[in-house]
Amino acid sequence: MSGPDTSFATIADGGASLAAVLDAAQLADFHPTAREPGLSRWDAIQQGSDLKMNQSDCAWFAFEAAAEGRRFSGILALHRTGPRFARMRLGPEPVQGAPPLLRPLLAGPLAPLILVKPVFDARPLFLAVLYDHQRGEAECFEQPVEGEIDPHSFSFRSPDLQLLQGAAAAWRPSLPPILQAFFARDLPAFALRARNRRFELELFLRPHKDPVLYGDGPALRSGKTVIHYVQRSRLDLIGRLQLDSGPPLVLRGDATQDRHWTTVRQIGLRWIWFMARLDDGRECMAYELRGAGGGRRAPADSGPRLGGGAWLVGVDGSVRAVDGWSLTPEAHQATPRGPVPRRLRVELPGELRLVVESEMPTFVPTRALGELAEAGIWESPARLVEGSVGGRFWMDVMPPYGGV
Repeated sequence: MSGPDTSFATIADGGASLAAVLDAAQLADFHPTAREPGLSRWDAIQQGSDLKMNQSDCAWFAFEAAAEGRRFSGILALHRTGPRFARMRLGPEPVQGAPPLLRPLLAGPLAPLILVKPVFDARPLFLAVLYDHQRGEAECFEQPVEGEIDPHSFSFRSPDLQLLQGAAAAWRPSLPPILQAFFARDLPAFALRARNRRFELELFLRPHKDPVLYGDGPALRSGKTVIHYVQRSRLDLIGRLQLDSGPPLVLRGDATQDRHWTTVRQIGLRWIWFMARLDDGRECMAYELRGAGGGRRAPADSGPRLGGGAWLVGVDGSVRAVDGWSLTPEAHQATPRGPVPRRLRVELPGELRLVVESEMPTFVPTRALGELAEAGIWESPARLVEGSVGGRFWMDVMPPYGGV
């Protein structure tokens, strides 16, 4: 990309429909604690352009928003991986995009004798999930995509799917007035779009706080798995949602952005991950990574604990780890890929005690392990069952082997 792109910000009557519902003066009356005027160094791709088969690089947004009394939640994410095994083919043609360990064999002197050759795919993956709480429905798709990636901002653009990150000051002159008001402060700006046959979703986001780092450097080390993890814990959101026929719905809500790049050197992992944007202005992130003891039919908290942690992000954006934390599944739901927690007790001693329950657990497929692996995670917005602080909550669970 030669520069920030705002072409989809003005498609159809997007600016007009937002302006008809939202108050520009209120959008501009914004008092963030964030001071970083542009994207941070953590927004860049950290592992270079040639990822290995056991590596991934992801920008992930989870949001909740309301429109005309209806509630929606969702995920939009861009995910890069190393070469993924897609299929086998017959023919003498050389193998393209093979992992480094296989290249000497597949491109060496014996290559012409190998008639059945693997096909690899390292295209980015775009994930979109939309939860319609009124209907109790979830629409989910993930697909490899062709398009332009800007490695400096980890932005992507294709005709129907876009995840753009840039500086508000650079975008502002070409935006419609209502979005100029929304991006009035010189902070990072985010513009996301997903369109398929069921819905068209267009979101604009701005951060309340600067990015926070989890772990050391930032690295969460759990056995042989290393997750470099940066989060924008709270973002304001406005946008448009087109469902079926009828006028577009104007959305207003908030979101979280996770930016992580991961190296996995072991198989048979399961995790529980919890996120909250609390009504008192704080945020919480907690996770637990375990081995796959007991197999895929065992509860989510079985198997040896390999790592984990819990953090609170203050109203001022400061982040601190909390000792003695626990994530305890209190009830499970049977699924074709084994039991997954539907009720979770979260305890951060002296700070936070609550119980949440998944509202509409959805298996989110992912091709990160290749086209032949039926892998994925269970994602769901969650409701508060017990606790003294309200907020917006999210649960994310992976059965062992990704549910294969």
